[in-house]
Amino acid sequence: MLASQNIALGILFIPMALLITYWDVRYRRIPNELVLLTFIGGLSLNTIFGGSHGFLISLGGFALAFG
Repeated sequence: MLASQNIALGILFIPMALLITYWDVRYRRIPNELVLLTFIGGLSLNTIFGGSHGFLISLGGFALAFG
């Protein structure tokens, strides 16, 4: 199960990281839509693979990063 989770995370986040890097280097700003899409994707995948525990861990990471 861990391998499928890593593959799903890679499929979602590697293209997002490349797109965000391009926008940051090219325009020197990251659109809020990309940040929101990344947040929702991470929250969704952690909820799918980790259940309620994954959801709570994701929200904890969000709170730590936001704070």
